[in-house]
Amino acid sequence: METIDTLRDYNRLDLELYTYGVDLFRAHAKPIEPNRLVPFPIARAPDRRAVIRSASAIWAPGENSRLLELTVRFQAKVSVAELSLGVQINDAAGKVVWGTSTSNENLVLNYQTNCDSRATFFVQCDLPRGLYFLTVALSEPRRLGFQDHWIDRAALFEVAPPRAAAGPYVRGMKLQEFRSITEPDAQRIEQDAEQLRR
Repeated sequence: METIDTLRDYNRLDLELYTYGVDLFRAHAKPIEPNRLVPFPIARAPDRRAVIRSASAIWAPGENSRLLELTVRFQAKVSVAELSLGVQINDAAGKVVWGTSTSNENLVLNYQTNCDSRATFFVQCDLPRGLYFLTVALSEPRRLGFQDHWIDRAALFEVAPPRAAAGPYVRGMKLQEFRSITEPDAQRIEQDAEQLRR
């Protein structure tokens, strides 16, 4: 008991400093926000020139269809010279399976500032059975290494029989078609189609 009292006496200043530090930490500590699983991350940087609104990877109609529709909805706040949309597919292990961009394919990405736009890559998919993830990015090719908005694992899709490739070592994806449209144009096309139906 006498030894403990002696140790406390010698370490009194250290204990006071520790108590002061704990009180200071508690006074400035912010409450911990619980983890939230959200389907799509919200852009936190208000000064982005272009923002991705959503992304999806959906099989084209038909039970045996191997055509995959990779759709990205986005909005450009300002005019960006040569704005490019990139897509990349990773397998469950994180390996890159396939990727391309509008600039690599010499495709025109249609958009108007402050208007919702969407672009769809139609891809012939011959991948082995498994889960795959879609990563999307908006960038300007001349600004290498910088993206206006990048979202890793923005969407996922599953390859299962009868769509799965015959062998586990076959990895094939091929771009078949690309469509890019602004929402005002989409509404106009829908109105024209409605008038034709009448």
